[in-house]
Amino acid sequence: MEKLYFFSGSITTFFIILLMSKRDKAVYDWLLISWFSIILFHIFVFYLSANNRFSFSLELSSAAVFLNGPVLWLYTRSLFEKRISWKEVVP
Repeated sequence: MEKLYFFSGSITTFFIILLMSKRDKAVYDWLLISWFSIILFHIFVFYLSANNRFSFSLELSSAAVFLNGPVLWLYTRSLFEKRISWKEVVP
């Protein structure tokens, strides 16, 4: 099971490094980096909770689950629309 955490964390870290090395980053690149960072945070928290090191870390992860939807929505919206105004995002 620890190999699964290691491989999924390393693949996610690879994608973050790959996106960070891109020269001209657009808004959707930053949103994708933030989404991969949230996923990496979940992997790290589940690894810690599987080894019974920090039991309170699952509460942090369950609160951060609600960040996946809005970040993914903003990412797909920024892919298809040229400009996103914050007045439309935050009512």
